[in-house]
This record gives sequence, structure tokens and C-alpha cells, in this order.
Amino acid sequence: MSQVGKVIANAVSYAAFYATMEATAVAMKAGIDIINQGSGSNFHSQKIFPAYILPGKFEGTGAVEIGVKDVKYFLAEAKRLNAETPMAEQVSKIGMRAAEAGPAGRDTMTVFHFFCDLAGVPHHTGHQKSPKT
Repeated sequence: MSQVGKVIANAVSYAAFYATMEATAVAMKAGIDIINQGSGSNFHSQKIFPAYILPGKFEGTGAVEIGVKDVKYFLAEAKRLNAETPMAEQVSKIGMRAAEAGPAGRDTMTVFHFFCDLAGVPHHTGHQKSPKT
């Protein structure tokens, strides 16, 4: 049962992580700083972004493919339980798309660069002006 809890928690975490990175990239493009100013504030915007993205630390958190695998396990468990999971299916597709953008084995924090590419903004590499999520 503890393994099921882990994959459920990881599925929620990846959904929040991807949403936060996507919204931050769009905020950068818009030139605004709003994520932690209201209901969008979350663990990733408050802890992960300042600890990894802002200082340009795009390593040390594991490969993008780990997240893809974790969400895949969640989907398998949901299927076993006959539970429909449209959100997790989208999270899985986003994770696979980010992983395929390569290179293989790159750190999860580089997913931010994937979302910067989608938003059409330069990659944040640390030590430069960026929104304070």
C-alpha cells in the first residue's frame, strides 16, 4: 500500500511542477511576477523555483524520465482500480514530450527550459533577472 501512496503523491507533485514551470515561463514572457501573490502559490513555486531555477542549479534532482515512469505507474494503478484519470493522462503526455525534447537523462529541473521554449522566452540560467514566482 505504501508504494501506491508514493505514486499517487508523485503524480500530484508532477502535475503541480509542470503547471508551475509553464505558468512561470508565460509570466516571464508577459513581464509579470504573480505566482506567489495568490492562490497559485505552491511547494514548487515557493521552494523548488528559488532553490533550483533562480540560482541556475539544473542538476541533482534526477532524470526527467523518472517522472515519466512515476506517472506511468500511477496510471497503471488507476487502470487497475478502474478509475478514470484525465488529468494524469495529460501530465503523462507532457512528461513524455519533455523527455523526448532531450537529451536523455537530463535533470528534471531542465523541464523549465522546455516550458521556456514553448513560451518563446530565453532559458533562465541563473543569476539573471527573472520573476520571483
